[in-house]
Amino acid sequence: MDDTAEKSRRLAGRDPAWDVCRIVGMSVVATLHAAIAYMLFAMPGLLWIIRERGYGARGTTRAETLASGEPWTYDAVVWTGRAIGVALISVIAGYFSARALATREPWQFVQERVKRLGVPMLVGMGSVLIFMYFLWATGWVVQGEAEWAHIAHVRFAKHIQASLYGLGHLWYLQYLIIYACVLAAAVWVARCMGVRRVALNRVWTALGMLVAASVCVGALMITPGVLLAFRNGFVPDWPKLMFFSGYFLLGLVMYGAARPLEGKARTVLVDVCAVGALIGAVMYLPAAAGWMRGQTDDGSRWLIACGATLLGWCAIGAILMLARPVGKWMGERAARIADASYWVYMVHGPMQGGAILALHFVDWPYSVKFAIVLIAGLGGAIATWPLVRTTRVGRWLGSREIAEKSRA
Repeated sequence: MDDTAEKSRRLAGRDPAWDVCRIVGMSVVATLHAAIAYMLFAMPGLLWIIRERGYGARGTTRAETLASGEPWTYDAVVWTGRAIGVALISVIAGYFSARALATREPWQFVQERVKRLGVPMLVGMGSVLIFMYFLWATGWVVQGEAEWAHIAHVRFAKHIQASLYGLGHLWYLQYLIIYACVLAAAVWVARCMGVRRVALNRVWTALGMLVAASVCVGALMITPGVLLAFRNGFVPDWPKLMFFSGYFLLGLVMYGAARPLEGKARTVLVDVCAVGALIGAVMYLPAAAGWMRGQTDDGSRWLIACGATLLGWCAIGAILMLARPVGKWMGERAARIADASYWVYMVHGPMQGGAILALHFVDWPYSVKFAIVLIAGLGGAIATWPLVRTTRVGRWLGSREIAEKSRA
């Protein structure tokens, strides 16, 4: 069998639905990051390279921002993306973690997860984050929030310094390692008790999904900042860890569930999820805008918690059900693009940062800048993946092509 035929056979053995989900997940995350520079309300705790509008060092005062009546379109893009993007990736991680543990010992699974997640995290801290530091600091100087001398001394104004140290956008790798270790420990205990395989009927599936959704709502009730703010650090933010664990649990439940819905029932459920996502958005987004304006009462907290969870769960449900027909249509293209998802996660940030900084010097509409930044980050990362796919970096980031060669 020649190389082309072998590659086609390997790709054909994959489920294209999950490849489509990976593509959607990385696209949503890249989209929300492209919109951050053009938000009306600054996200508390989030250091960004340039803020083009709204409240900020070179923007309006907070009172002027609130009274301006400007639309919060890009804020809505960010808030929606934060409710869906990483949540979808967490569902995928949960499903494939359960599948991997079905054929591995817990200790072997943890070793593999640490290698796949921990090595890129450490390498990224020593390369991607350092590069982003100099790029972001240049942006702060350009916007008048810092001086060149501050970069060398790593000393900035209080609002920058307080959020300077941490894992940055690599935080999620740490969370996945924690989820993997907890899951492996639970599986080890279960196997010691004689449980080897869990198959959930529809009652237990529904109960598991209810528990997972309750975890998401509970985390947002503790602090809506899980989605509306960002805390940089080396220690996990436990409400955020709790929130995304609900979606990781959903992935586990999906793996253990009985046969999924098909046919007409599946079509009806897609429609229900679409309506539910719309209702969730109507609840969540205006309440989020009110929260940023200072409306932090319990009613707003409930609307954010329930609305964001409804939006996330329904949108992800629709994506999961639509992914199969889309995957069949895309065929092997889905696998090729999805293989770049880890690389996109690692490098789209600095690519977008460079585009944001360059576009700061031109007076173009925000919509044009947003589109260019999105293309620069998402398209640029996908376009450069073939250059690294066959390298050691590609092996670290899980290129299946490299994995096949290393086993040959």
